[in-house]
Amino acid sequence: VPRDRIESLGLSAREVDMAVMIAKGMTNKEIAAALYISPATVRTHIYNLYRKAGARSRVELINSLSS
Repeated sequence: VPRDRIESLGLSAREVDMAVMIAKGMTNKEIAAALYISPATVRTHIYNLYRKAGARSRVELINSLSS
């Protein structure tokens, strides 16, 4: 995720971590295990990412963040 995109959307460090893992094709369950957090917490972070990026899917999210 480009630094200027992170700043313009106001993404937290954890949200950037989530975006990278989503881009790698990881599932919510895999992300939760990798970060030692619950799947519910992963869903919350992803919901916040979607909202900030104006995305409705993982594909839209990645496209939006890489622009």
